[in-house]
Amino acid sequence: MSKAAATQGLPGAFEDEAHLEEVMTRPSAALVGDLAALDGDILVLGVGGKMGPTLARMAKRAAPHKRVIGVARFSEPGLKARLEAQGIECLEADLLSAQALDALPEVPNVVFMAGRKFGSQGSEWLTWAMNAHVPALVAQRFARSRLVVFSTACVYPFVPVDGPGAREDAALTPPGEYANSCVARERMFEHFSHVHGTPGVRLRLSYAIDMRYGVLHDLAAHIVAGEAVPLTMGHANLIWQGDANERALRSLLACEAPSRPLNLSGPKVSIAWKRFWTGRPPGRNAGAARWASPRTSRCEMDTIEAATDPVVARIPAAVREALRRGAVIPAHPLALDAQRRLDERRQRALTRYYMDAGAGGLAVGVHTTQFAIREHGLYAPVLKLAMDTARSWEPLGGPRPLVMIAGLAGGTEQARREAATARELGYHAGLLSLAALRGCGVDEILAHCEAVAREIALVGFYLQPAVGGIELPAGFWEAFARLPQVVAIKIAPFHRYHTLEVLRGVAAARAEKRIALYTGNDDHIVLDLLTPFDVPREDGMVRLRFAGGLLGHWSVWTRRAVELLARCHAAAERDAVDADLLALDARVTDCNAAFFDVANGFAGCIAGCHEVLRRQGLLEGTWCLDPTEGLSPGQAQEIDRVYRGHPDLNDDDFVREHRLRWLGA
Repeated sequence: MSKAAATQGLPGAFEDEAHLEEVMTRPSAALVGDLAALDGDILVLGVGGKMGPTLARMAKRAAPHKRVIGVARFSEPGLKARLEAQGIECLEADLLSAQALDALPEVPNVVFMAGRKFGSQGSEWLTWAMNAHVPALVAQRFARSRLVVFSTACVYPFVPVDGPGAREDAALTPPGEYANSCVARERMFEHFSHVHGTPGVRLRLSYAIDMRYGVLHDLAAHIVAGEAVPLTMGHANLIWQGDANERALRSLLACEAPSRPLNLSGPKVSIAWKRFWTGRPPGRNAGAARWASPRTSRCEMDTIEAATDPVVARIPAAVREALRRGAVIPAHPLALDAQRRLDERRQRALTRYYMDAGAGGLAVGVHTTQFAIREHGLYAPVLKLAMDTARSWEPLGGPRPLVMIAGLAGGTEQARREAATARELGYHAGLLSLAALRGCGVDEILAHCEAVAREIALVGFYLQPAVGGIELPAGFWEAFARLPQVVAIKIAPFHRYHTLEVLRGVAAARAEKRIALYTGNDDHIVLDLLTPFDVPREDGMVRLRFAGGLLGHWSVWTRRAVELLARCHAAAERDAVDADLLALDARVTDCNAAFFDVANGFAGCIAGCHEVLRRQGLLEGTWCLDPTEGLSPGQAQEIDRVYRGHPDLNDDDFVREHRLRWLGA
């Protein structure tokens, strides 16, 4: 067995076709986890093609309790019986028939694999019907499902062989009727995704192979026959069919509306120099067609690619998707009693409040939790209490993915220790404060980030300089965004120019689809969530948006924050913002000015949030670990003012209804 094959869990050779299919359809732990997090059954349209049977079987093996339904005309003798023997339900249907499509069951997850491939000369009319008309029918029939659509890299135009290759945003102007019909297929699904809001992914598959077909099979045939290997095509992009099927199934969790393209292939391989085979059969000069390692490539997809990093792969797929989609993530305060000791009962009540309010995550051990917990030996106990509470509490509306983020502070060794502690407690990512590195150069700060990222996935943090943050240029954020362990960035400089520098860095790193942007700009929360930010790049304008917020401000009136984010998301999807929603920016900022004590340089920002929670009965007092820290003169009156001026923004009624339950054992 080759070393490469052994390290990837593949045999050095396959005994027979049954052995090949068993290995090819064996699901990874990551796929099992992703499909467990996916709601509903799976429908495979066009299951009778080259990849369909193994994709359906892999799905069934990964999720044995889900229905996997394969649809095809089943013209291949015995295929239907084989699939049914493997637990796959088979339905015969002609996808060109709208009536046949209507008769299919309503399924929330659809993989579309149908289409007419190469070799369609003389019946171009059928090629266009299968590649353009059928997609239009399917997109309308399954408008309420997630749609993963198999497309092809042939939609890209020809480009110079000595250039960088076609870009994902290149105009789709390929030569030939087949390739243009494939563009039509994509456009049909894209159109109806816009019309119906159907979430989807269009997989531009370059070239999947197994032992029975494809570039390497053809080369092997020449080698075994002792023939010269043709080099008219000097290079090829290859991906093992098992990998391609797995990434296709996992991309069901990457669907979004409107649908988007994802490239699915492997690295460029030289036909002339790549050693695909080893050994020589007796009496022959040609190398035997025996695989050294068929898995020669990985999936190059933006959202799914992040999960290939072992640090990021520890985050459950549903949690990654919740973070990417955007959530309300309150910065968790610290509940203390009059002796400034941890009040575990009220600390648990706060966690329960945020979960019932609809928060999509919690940030614990951050500035709002008070950095001084580290000096008082409370870092691990406070993180553990929040995690234990989150795991044991079933929120209103039922369980849902909750993004758990731990604050990380101090120099490199301290931050790494905290990251390891957070990881062991089950936290998904660390919000990395860089305040301790003030005075260090950019390279030193990046080395610090890289060291901590070996322990846990990172949420970057541009902290406002007024409370200890460091001014960092766009070049730093570009380099930071290139770290594969970065899953999000909280942008909180309270400064428009600095905010744009982060966005420029993320765009320059081409990380806009991999890294979720979260606002921490308390002076413009609503505006950040509503604004489409267009950032110029050498290949054109890139549009970025904030997905959600990770905010100390959202530690209070959290129920209203959840409603606000939902309104902002809906407005962004409609690409229309009404004046009342836009006017909320100034109103929310007015409230924040009182809570965060802007009049006194943010001196009472933590105590101000405590005061709101005290008034609601969730905290007993406004005590902080530092006895000198509390409400500033006049701050309580400012909080009175915003309570009177913006009564619709508080959630006092919600808290009053559930407070005793949260404070219970």
